[in-house]
Amino acid sequence: MRKILPLVLLVVAVGLAGVGSAAASTSPPVNLSGKTNVHGKKDVSKKAKAAFTLEADDFYFSPTFIKVKPGEKLTLTLKNEGKAQHTFTSSALGIDKTLQPDTKTKVTVTIPSSGAVMAFHCDFHQAMGMQGAFYTRRS
Repeated sequence: MRKILPLVLLVVAVGLAGVGSAAASTSPPVNLSGKTNVHGKKDVSKKAKAAFTLEADDFYFSPTFIKVKPGEKLTLTLKNEGKAQHTFTSSALGIDKTLQPDTKTKVTVTIPSSGAVMAFHCDFHQAMGMQGAFYTRRS
């Protein structure tokens, strides 16, 4: 029994080490206050201009985190794929768009050169975790 116990502890330790490293890769790249329903990341930081669809659903944004470069110009197609009305709101970027279910709209934004985290959220469902961010580096 004494020989088996160290082997069991070693197997458990190795298993936990593997879980820890996998969990680290799925952690949010930036911290937002409150609950955040994470549904993916996207890196568009290598482009001078980027265009992509940002899905609003019940109750998350996908992708939730978007890596950008300072000064980058983004054209977003905001698409509400949920059953509820949602907003795409960012005080940092001066955007406040309301989307009815099964609708879409386009917005163009230029990321400030400050390199700050530019959070966005749904005014109606932020407390339920419907928020995300544009970011320029890991914080």
